[in-house]
Amino acid sequence: MEQIKVLGIDIAKNVFELCGLNEAHEVVYRKRVRRRQFMRTVLQAGAERIVIEACGASHHWARRLRHENQRVTLLPPHQVKPFNTGNKNDANDALAIAVAGTQASIRPVAVKTLEQQDIQSLHRVREQVKKQRTEVINQARGLLAEYGVVLPVGVSGFRRGIPEVLEDAENALTDRIRALIADLYDQFHALDARMQQYDRDIKAVAQQIDFCRRAMEVGGIGAQTATAFYATVGDAGLFAKGRQVSAWVGLVPSQHASGDQQWLGSITKRGSRYLRTLLVHGARALLTQAERLPGRRGAWVRQRIARNGRNKAAVALANKNTRILWALMHNGESYQPA
Repeated sequence: MEQIKVLGIDIAKNVFELCGLNEAHEVVYRKRVRRRQFMRTVLQAGAERIVIEACGASHHWARRLRHENQRVTLLPPHQVKPFNTGNKNDANDALAIAVAGTQASIRPVAVKTLEQQDIQSLHRVREQVKKQRTEVINQARGLLAEYGVVLPVGVSGFRRGIPEVLEDAENALTDRIRALIADLYDQFHALDARMQQYDRDIKAVAQQIDFCRRAMEVGGIGAQTATAFYATVGDAGLFAKGRQVSAWVGLVPSQHASGDQQWLGSITKRGSRYLRTLLVHGARALLTQAERLPGRRGAWVRQRIARNGRNKAAVALANKNTRILWALMHNGESYQPA
């Protein structure tokens, strides 16, 4: 068999499609294997480089293959899609992955360590519990509104308002709706307790990781943002400079240029929405102390607010913090404010 330079693998739960390219980027190998045969088949193929589309379980298989001294690259799905031609099937998907793996301009996805994947899982479970808590609050507020009882918006308003509503004997609530609201309030308390436990877990994890401890010294960066950045970015060495990370997260202006003319629009909002949200919210929280911020950083924040308003200033500060976090991760240094 001709030497395989790039082996593209389309991963699924139980069936894996393999496509190998030679030096001239011609297809010289195709195989469809079951899960139990996957590792043995890939190792026997003897490919110089293995390319996998970043998807469910891709980090697991990448770690296992690297443990067997294989060169493994994960590619972002939106970069693979343009190379997919013909009908949608596993064979064409594997071919598209292999062809995309020959493009040096595509920035790969960092293979997550078990620690990083654990942290990302913790964040995802916390976010799911947060959504469930919001659903309970919205349902209770909606039911009460049908009886003419309106609660303040927000978690704290719900936490304070429900006991007062249940104890008020003069409102129009029947015994049945009171029992239902009390049950929803119990669900809210259970979910709220889980949220607080996850927050404590995230803070404990942040204290155990050197980068997260250094990152939390930056204004607007807390334990949640620091651990999310650590788990999402993974390897700072994949980026040549901080601006590339900001663009990857979606915090730089969109660009439309032709010839000598260039137009800049709103931020692209590419990449991880969750990480971008944390960065912007952290920056927005820091802006509440803008008048008391010292040094050049404080002067820059106040100038941004005066020129662009608080919303754009928050995004600009999130952009700056992203570049600082990349520098801390890449250089291994502590934060030194100007």
